Amino acid sequence: MFKTYKSVFVLLTTCLLTATTAGVILFNANAAQEVKKEDTKIGFVHIVFFWINEDASEADVKQLMDDCINYLGAVESVQDIKVGTPAGTPRDVVDNSYGVSLIVSFKDRAGQDYYQKAQKHLDFIERNSKTWSKVQVYDMIPK
Repeated sequence: MFKTYKSVFVLLTTCLLTATTAGVILFNANAAQEVKKEDTKIGFVHIVFFWINEDASEADVKQLMDDCINYLGAVESVQDIKVGTPAGTPRDVVDNSYGVSLIVSFKDRAGQDYYQKAQKHLDFIERNSKTWSKVQVYDMIPK
């Protein structure tokens, strides 16, 4: 059922993070405008891939994506959050098998540790875990 799911998606690779002396400029692909966050440091990035259950409905997937923003994005330690679907780029090195992906940026590892235990994160998991069959996480410290 998910294979026919059509949704507006955020192409994760189009999100531009440019360090400046005044802080960081984030390019918001949805709004097609720059959002400047003064003195923002991104020192920890949490990347999540969700494989969607075969029996998940379009409404389930929409809720998952909306809850990424509304629940996870509301956690106090989150600096920036992006959610999207595979771009479908046809290259051997690209894995398009997941259904939804999420990138969450934090000031530091402590912010990510806080996020993991935050009630909004736990509520997100409880509301949406029926929608996915597999979750894969990659955490990164940007240089």
